Amino acid sequence: MDSLTTSSDLELTEVAAPSSASQTNAVLKTMLQVSTQISDLIFSPGRPPQVELRGQLIPVQIPGLQVLGPEDTQRIATDLINHNKQATTALRDLGSCDTSHRDAGDPQKRTHLR
Repeated sequence: MDSLTTSSDLELTEVAAPSSASQTNAVLKTMLQVSTQISDLIFSPGRPPQVELRGQLIPVQIPGLQVLGPEDTQRIATDLINHNKQATTALRDLGSCDTSHRDAGDPQKRTHLR
């Protein structure tokens, strides 16, 4: 800052918050790193994100997301459903739905949302 510039002359820029989709992708990545043998990803309010591994549900530790709140589950569901009308209807009418998720080169995983 030169002698003619004051701090009030400087523009303040906000750091953009990560997008919803990038947050969801980070959660998915963390969950998928638990094991290559995961069959399902489970998101239910009041519980941590979980993976199904050999028939057992395993909670996944995700910094800042120890337990999913309804708003977390809704955000993740919106990101994963991605305009799938059948899944949206099932989630609204039945309270849960199943979708699938696949990372490049990985087998498809079933995703259960409540």
